[in-house]
Parts: sequence; C-alpha cells; structure tokens
Amino acid sequence: MAGRIARALEAGLLIRPGERRRVALMSLYAANAIGAVVIGHSVRDALYLSNRPARGLAGMYIWSSIAIVLVSWFYARIADRLPRGLLNAASAIGCAALGAALWAILTVTDAVWVYAALYIFVEAMGSLVVIQFWTLANDVFHAREAKRLFGLIGGGGTLANVIFGLLVGRYAQVIGAQNLLLVMVAQLAICAGLAQAGSRTAAAGALVLRSRPVRKAPVISRAGLTFLSNKHLTIVALIGAVSAAAVTIVDFQFKLSAAAVLDQNDLAGYFGRFYGICGGVALAVQIWVTGRLLERYGILASLLPLPLGLALGSGASAASATPGLFVSSLAKGSDTIFRYTINDASMQLLYVPVAPHVRGRAKAFIDGVLKPTSVAFAGAVLLFYKQSGGRGRPLTAAVLLLVGTWVWLLTRARGEYVRSLVESLERRRLDLSSSQFSRLNEGTMRALRTALGGEPATVLHAITLVRQLAQEADFTPELRSLLRHQDAAVRASALEQLGELRRPGPLIDMRGLLRDPVAEVRAAALGAVCAIEQEAAVATVLPFLDVRAAPEAVVRAAAAVALIRHAGIDGVLAAAEPLKQLLCAEDPRDRAAAADALGRIGVSGFFRPLLAFLRDPDITVRRTAIAAAGKLRAPELIAALVEQFERRETALEAASALAAFGPGIEHALEVILLDEASHVDCRRGAALVLQRLATRAAADALVSTLTCREQAVRKAAARSLARLARRQRGVRIEAVRVERAVHVELAAARTALSVFKTLPLPAAGHAPRTAAELLGMALLEERDARVLQALVLLEVLLPEVRVDVVAENLRSESAAARGNAIEVLDNALPEPWKRQVMANLEETKRRGDQVAPDARPVAELVSALIGGECGPWVAACAARWALDAPLPLARLLPALEAGLYAASAPLREAAARAVARAAPAEASRLLAPLAGDPAPSVRRTVRALLDRSAPRASA
Repeated sequence: MAGRIARALEAGLLIRPGERRRVALMSLYAANAIGAVVIGHSVRDALYLSNRPARGLAGMYIWSSIAIVLVSWFYARIADRLPRGLLNAASAIGCAALGAALWAILTVTDAVWVYAALYIFVEAMGSLVVIQFWTLANDVFHAREAKRLFGLIGGGGTLANVIFGLLVGRYAQVIGAQNLLLVMVAQLAICAGLAQAGSRTAAAGALVLRSRPVRKAPVISRAGLTFLSNKHLTIVALIGAVSAAAVTIVDFQFKLSAAAVLDQNDLAGYFGRFYGICGGVALAVQIWVTGRLLERYGILASLLPLPLGLALGSGASAASATPGLFVSSLAKGSDTIFRYTINDASMQLLYVPVAPHVRGRAKAFIDGVLKPTSVAFAGAVLLFYKQSGGRGRPLTAAVLLLVGTWVWLLTRARGEYVRSLVESLERRRLDLSSSQFSRLNEGTMRALRTALGGEPATVLHAITLVRQLAQEADFTPELRSLLRHQDAAVRASALEQLGELRRPGPLIDMRGLLRDPVAEVRAAALGAVCAIEQEAAVATVLPFLDVRAAPEAVVRAAAAVALIRHAGIDGVLAAAEPLKQLLCAEDPRDRAAAADALGRIGVSGFFRPLLAFLRDPDITVRRTAIAAAGKLRAPELIAALVEQFERRETALEAASALAAFGPGIEHALEVILLDEASHVDCRRGAALVLQRLATRAAADALVSTLTCREQAVRKAAARSLARLARRQRGVRIEAVRVERAVHVELAAARTALSVFKTLPLPAAGHAPRTAAELLGMALLEERDARVLQALVLLEVLLPEVRVDVVAENLRSESAAARGNAIEVLDNALPEPWKRQVMANLEETKRRGDQVAPDARPVAELVSALIGGECGPWVAACAARWALDAPLPLARLLPALEAGLYAASAPLREAAARAVARAAPAEASRLLAPLAGDPAPSVRRTVRALLDRSAPRASA
C-alpha cells in the first residue's frame, strides 16, 4: 500500500522518495505565510478604503515602500548572523505581536492614523514573510528539485488564497472585518514553528551559524551592491522593478473600482470572495500546470503568463466604454492567479545559480529595496496623476508599456540563467600554454629590463621571454651583467642565451666562467664559447674532455656537444671517443649526461643509444633520454617512447617528447590506439599526444577510436577529441562518426538502466553491503559512465553548449551539484539529444521516452551481463550476484565457463566460485588451468576451491 502511495505521489505530484517531508513542511509554510498575507490585504484594504479618502491610496504605496525598505535594511544587517530558521521564526512572532497590537487598538479607537498604520504594516509584513519563505526554500531544494517542486510548494499559498479568501468573504459581515486580523496573527505564529522545522531539513552548510561571521558591506552601499555587476542579477533586478510598477498600477485601478461601489464590510467580503475564486483557479494551475510547465518548457514559458495576463486584463478594461467591476477585476485576477503560482516559483529559480551569500544580499536588495522603491515611484506618479484629474486609459497604456519591457527582459533572463548555472559549476583554469608576445613596445622593453634585475626566479623567467625577442631587441648589456650574478642558474641561463646570440662582446667574461666552481655554469660556458669561436675553440675545449680536468660528467658531455656542433670535423673526431665512454659508463650520472648530449647534438642518426637509455633501470637516465628523443625526433624512437606511458613517473615527459615530433606521426599513434593488444596506458597516452598535435589527421585517428572495446581508451579518445575541438575550432571533424559514437554510448546507458529495472536490485545510497547492492551500483555507474562519455562527445558536436563544464558534476556526491548540472543540460541541449540524455538520467518529460525494463528472461539477461554486455566490472558483479540469486546456476554455466578465461581478474574469480557451485563434478577439470593464474586473488580462490572439491573427486 505504501509503495502504491509513493508511486502515485511521484506520478501525480512529481514527488520522489525522500522529498515528501520537505515538500509537506514547505507547503504548509507557504499556505500559512500566503494566507496571512491574503487576510491582511483583504482586511486592511477594506478598512482603509472605507475610512480614508480614495485619493490617499496612492500615498500609501509610497509610505508602504519606505517601510519595506527600512525593514529590509534591518533584516539584511542581521540575516547572516542568525540561522535561517531561527530568524524566520523570530520575524513571524514579531509580526504576529504587532498584528495583535493593531487589532487591540482598533477595538478601542477608530483614529485615521490606525488605518494607515495597518495598511503599511500589512505591506511590510507580507514582503518580509514571503522573502524569508522563498529564501529558506532555496536552501532546502537544489535547482532540479526546485524546478519540479516549487510549483507544488507554492500551491500551499494558492490553497490559502482559496480557503482564507472564501473565509473572509463569508464571515466579514458576521464577525466584522477587523476581527479577521486574529486569524492572520494565528497563521504567523504557525509560520514560526514551520520555519524552524523546515530549516532542519535544509543542507547543513546553509544553516550552520559561522562562529566568526564575515563582515559584509551594507546592502545599500557601493560595496553592498557589487552583485549587480553580475549581468544575470542585473536583469533579475530590472524584472523586479518593472513588474512591481506594473502590478502597482493594476492594483490601484482595481481598488478604486471596488471602492466606488461597495462599503466597508461589503468590500472585505468582495475582496475575500475575489481572492477565493481566483485562488481556486490558481490552485488547479499550481498543482497540475506549474510543475509540468517548468519541467517541460522551462523558465521563460512559466514567467510569461503574468505579464501577458496583466496586459490582456488591462486592455479589456480600456476597450470597454463602461467597464463593470468584473471587467475591472480581470487584470488583478491575473495577478492573483499567476503571481503566487507560476511566477513566484519561476522567479525563485532565477536565484538558484547564485552563490548563497550573494543570493541573500541580492534578494534583500531586489525584493526589499528595489521593488518597494519602484512601487513608491509608481505611487508618486499615481498621486500626481490623480491630483491632476487623470482618467484610466493612460494608465492602461502605461501598463502595456511596462509589460512590453517586462517580456523583453524575460527573454534575456533565460539565456543568462543557463550561463549562470554553467558558471556556478565551472572551475576556471588559467591557460598558460602560450606565452608569446604579439608585439614589442616600449612598455614591454622597460618591463623586461626591470625583470632582468630582479629576484633569481623573475630573472630566469625574463630570460625565457628575451629568447622570443632576440631578433627584435638587443639585451646583450643586461645578459652580460648577469654573468656576475650570484645565482648559478642565472649565470648558466645567461651564458646559453649569449651563446645562441653569438655576440663576441662578452667573450672575455664568458671565458672567465670556464673556471666557475659550479659544474653546470662551466658546461654552459663551454657551449657558449665554442658557439662564438667555432673551430678556434678546439684547443680551449679539448682539456675538458679529460676526466682528470673535468671529473663531472655534465662538463665532459657539454665539451663533446660543443665540439661536435661547432668545431667541424676536428671537433667531431676529438669528441667521439670521450662521448662513447660516457655512453657505456656504469655511473647513471654519466649515462644521463650522455643522453642529454645526444639530444643537444640533435642528429637523428644518433638514436640507437637512446633506445637503450629509454629502458635504463635508472629513472633519471630514462627521463633524460625521453627529453633527448623529443629533440632528435627520429621515427625509430616512437615505439620506445610510447612504452613510457606504462609508467606513471615518465608518462607526461613521454607525451611532451612525442608532441615535439610535430605532425607526421599521427598514423603511427593511430595504429597503437586501435591495437587491442597494446597496453591500455600506452593507448591512452597516444590519445593525449594526438590531442596536443591538434591536426586533422590527429582528429581522424581519435574519431576512429571512439568505438573500440576498451572503455578507458574510449574515454581518453573522447576527452582528447573534445579538447582538440575546443582549442582548434578550425580542425574539421567527421560529425557523422561522432554522432554514431554518441548513439552507441546512449544505447549502452539505456541497456544498463533497463537491466537495473528488470533485476530485483536495490538502489543503495550507501556503500554496498550485499552482492545485489553491488550489482545495482555497478549498473548505475555503468549508466553514468556511458552518459558522461556521450556528453563529452556532444561537446565536439555542440561546442557552444559548454557540456564539458557540467558533465563531471553528474557524478558529484552533492545532490545540488548533480541537480544543477541536469538543469543546465535541460536548458542547453537541443532536441533530440536532450530527450535521449534526460531519459537515461530518468528525467523524462514524455512517457514514451522512459526507459522500460529489459524484456529478456532473467537467465538470458544475466548470461549476457556475465558475457560482458555492460562491461567487465558489471560482468564480475553479475557472476557474484548469481551465487545468491533465486536463479538456477546450471542455466548460466556456459557464460560462467567463458568467464573463466576473461581478461578481467575479478570476473575470473567470481566465475570460478559460481562454476564450483554450478558443476561440482566438473569443477576440478574446469578450474585447474586457473591454479597458476597471474592474479594472486584468482590463484588463492581457485586453489581453495580445488582443495574443497578434491575429496569428492577421489570418492
């Protein structure tokens, strides 16, 4: 019975398991908060219009707005110093006390100031209570829940319109309008308790009181208004101001029309019946339309009914020569029906992407300062207009103009809403991949010359920039002065740069550094002197080839490199034997120096020693050899460099070295990518290199890999292709093949989800404790992995959607992050991709899009899982689950026997256990080959199983 009720709630009201308590509490909170506002408005309007001149109504808009601003200012100052629930409860109790005091005053006096005070109090109370309710609702629900449930939660307020509106209409004549204020007081007291209860269901982070609160600028100050630099919030603020002005004019027209024909108690009764009837219509809209409208058509469609309704109602009143009270009430009816239903729920969604601390300040300003200011301005205009004897039709024109502006702002708000959601998920990274100067100017020159006299780290960075400007400016004087720098790395770097420039001016200083105490500086000096003097430097450099004169291998290697590169045939002959000795040395430091020397020489024919160095047991030698291979760029080194991806410590160096080869190696990398026998890490590394090459051939190679069997390789290829497409927009990619790969991934995700729905598996929200929970989690993880892969590929097809920013948030442990990510996809993905993706995420809008349970028999289904239909990990979990499932293992025996020879060790182990139970007589024969399995866990399990079956076999 409970399960049927839960399913009915989910189907009819879009409430999902775990949400019912939160929805019930917040709906009751909304009902009492809005009910208090409805009763307060009905009573205060009736009392004021019956006891004060109608022309004073425009002034009430001004004074009410001033009161709202003051209350909001005070509220903003304390909002971040108290927990949300406690603050809401205290505010509700305070408003209830003031309401009771005004009721008591009205029982003893009918002074005119009391009616004005009641009018202003009810307006300020209503604004504060509604702001606090929706702020708490944004803490309790994340974006996706809010989009689905805010309409239903707001239905509590709509229900209050019906019940309390009809209550006022019926009993205003019986007990008197002013006595209905006691009902408002009771509702505010109930709101206090519900606020505390609702706050306990919100995310802990939103409710924890900071021990040392951050000092924030006042809302009404330059610093306090910095949030308006956000374009999204600026548009929301403008919508608030324009809508408040339009609603104020409509409200003014409605109240004057009613006051012209009704007395005090009749006014209260009419207002009550009016709010009750409108509330009845609104309730139906709230429960059956709002949530579905938000879910299916998005924010824009749900924000349009209110302005359009105001325009139609106001236009109908202006078009009629003698509009009656009914016609005059049409525009106000639109306000009552749509504002507390579709419009308020949708407007709150616009705040969801905003950071919580900014959201509170923004709402306090927009709802508590900007809107009341707009109302006050409209009231001042109305006061002036009525004093000058104005009629109704110009007011209608003003409403239509405001509505037009309102609608235009709404169209802008939708795009900014999606962009803000993306920004809330995005981690910004600084791209330092390119540090080239686009042009040289005097400012750049001054900055570089200043940097060359700074700290060592700054100087070293400046020298790298000087290399880029060597042909455009002369930095020789600055580099020469650096030869006397106290930092050895700076001296060596300056020597290398002067050697590249081949400027003879500082040669004497450079020769002096041949006696520097630091070996690296002497090595750099040898290269620089030989680069300038060429063959004339042979006599100077030759002594440094002797181990007695230069015991450091880095110096001897630098001397050999200098002679081979710059000293002609004599230099080559002189350096050959010392270099050969370094190549064959036992000391790894000598071998590393020899490998570096080969890279510096830069002759591709010298690649053979590097092949041995790339397999050297010493990590330093291997890393040096990798860097040297990137400089030689010999095709014979590609395979050996790819092998380096098998080791984590050399993977990044190997990628950089292979990328240094440049275009032309794409085909060799594609062969490795498509070779299913190659090591997975090697194939993933090849994908990374192709991404860095960023050519058309690289893109084609990555596209060819999108449908390979290995999931890790598919993932690496997809990510590399997406990054390549994002950074090189001009590279042409075969969209048809990418689309085919997306369909394959989404179909696999659909299969995993349909299998999960067929098998009796729990959706555990914790670490799995049983085999059934483990298999269920594995299937859902396979579904998520496939959807993520599809989204990464969709980034290639739809670069403007920024799918890359939201994809990873789908796997977040935070429900809010996942909900916001789904919300972005729902608003940004075009059809038909949106329908396919959302169906796999169980966020369908059409019944036909839902993923149905798999129709295959359970035995056939489990056999397919063990056979690898949903990946090796799901296969292993399915084989383990089969041991505990109410399913004859004999029917799974063919799949289990095949699993004994699978590449996945967990699958072999699970299959061995299942085979031992399914066919005990055949267990010894079937499991014997696994007794020497390379995986220790498989060996231990199989040997234990064979030991247990041995007595039965001998018997």
